[in-house]
Amino acid sequence: MSFLLHAEGYEEPAVKICPNGTEGELIELGGLLICLPERPPKKEIFGHKEPNSMQVWRRISMPKEMSRIRSMDEWGEMPREFREKFRPYVEEEFRRRREGFWFYNNGTPTYITGRHYMMLQWSKIDASFYGYYLSFQRDIMIHLEACFVDPRCAGQMYTKCRRSGYTNVASSVLDDVGTSTYDVTVGIMSKTGKDAQENIFMKKVVGMYRHYPFFFKPIQ
Repeated sequence: MSFLLHAEGYEEPAVKICPNGTEGELIELGGLLICLPERPPKKEIFGHKEPNSMQVWRRISMPKEMSRIRSMDEWGEMPREFREKFRPYVEEEFRRRREGFWFYNNGTPTYITGRHYMMLQWSKIDASFYGYYLSFQRDIMIHLEACFVDPRCAGQMYTKCRRSGYTNVASSVLDDVGTSTYDVTVGIMSKTGKDAQENIFMKKVVGMYRHYPFFFKPIQ
């Protein structure tokens, strides 16, 4: 096990964020030592066949046949051959949501958490566009994942500037947690109750949820 040695002389163990228990690169964020998942083989990292200058984050388009399905009821009505054909695609998206995603970023193997993947791949911002990959948001999401899995943690405190996209980050996390956790209550805090309801919940959270693919929407 790896430890972070503080100036006061005490050691703090690294927080492992891999849901499968693998251990990879150690990074420090906000005074917290975090162990990333083990790096997969090169051929399993998105973008490995491209030259470095072309290696960037890109959304992976849903198969056209799947994009026409709006609900689990419609999915269930499709022929068995259709469902068997696209079942691996759906299962892979669930795996990425749970375990995270690796891609090459200008020659550097880069890991993003499952919640970060859900934000970039499936969380449409203001019902008009999908977000860009930003390295500082990656740090926020990795630190957030460490907060989720560390039993010592009571929450994440993040001092931010305006226009940093944090509202979009938080809204996407609300949707991810709310649609993947049994019997959970998620909350919103803003400067006023009206702002929380209208500008965050209705505009951000509900807007992102509506554009989720059908297989990520709980039956309701």
